Amino acid sequence: MDLVHEPQVICGRCGGRELRIEYIYSRQFEDHRKPVLCGIRGGGWKHGGMDQIDPAAIEDNPELVRYLNNGIMFVNLRHTPVTEAAFPANRDDINTALDWLYANVERLNIRKDAIAIDGGSSGAHLATLIAALRANGPFKPLRAVILRAPPIDIALWFTQIHDNETLNQCVRLLLGGTPEQKPELCREATPLNYINWQMPPFLVFHGQKDDAVPLVQTELLKDALDKVGVPVTRVVVENANHGLGPVDGSKSRPSLREISDMKFAFLKKHLPGIIFC
Repeated sequence: MDLVHEPQVICGRCGGRELRIEYIYSRQFEDHRKPVLCGIRGGGWKHGGMDQIDPAAIEDNPELVRYLNNGIMFVNLRHTPVTEAAFPANRDDINTALDWLYANVERLNIRKDAIAIDGGSSGAHLATLIAALRANGPFKPLRAVILRAPPIDIALWFTQIHDNETLNQCVRLLLGGTPEQKPELCREATPLNYINWQMPPFLVFHGQKDDAVPLVQTELLKDALDKVGVPVTRVVVENANHGLGPVDGSKSRPSLREISDMKFAFLKKHLPGIIFC
């Protein structure tokens, strides 16, 4: 596959250093107004999406290949890890990157009416928060949101994971303390507090046997979106873990391939400009 790949594009500054994003698309669509799917990596807000896509190994990622073959530009959104700065640094970094994308639609030949976001776990938390804020503020809004197992109510989640020191530490790093110690920042970091009727459609996946983010978190999200009339599809993946993979060697339902098909169908429905190959 002949690709246009820019792994380190400066899109702003975060603290004292440059903020960079990565984008990739198939060269055959260079002159086509491309829809965009932005991804936010998970990992307890510690990772920040700093890894780069390896074009030599791209065939090992059939979902990404499918997006690229159908004219979608994929953008890796990066943010300051919480080991370096607490919230709202990561939220503000993602907003800065998205603002840069919207400001460069002509140069990148992308569609400003066809930008979606996909996040997993802590990345899904940020994706939800960003989608809510951009729908109800001075920012350019997103067109669609895909999530995997987002923590939606931070204070509740902290009580649910009290026996997991690793996850506890992630919350303490996110807030610079516990929810009790940082109540105002906890409220600001909780997507559930910002759900509004102007938000875009959601597709939400959650593993039935997720031991990191309890199922009630996405139940709360769906209930809140339903209440304000935002289209939302919540899929509980039977016998699946936090990453949606099967548990104990048994099959999960829907399978990872079926989940990928559902995501692509969702994007086809909501993002104009996709080329059907």
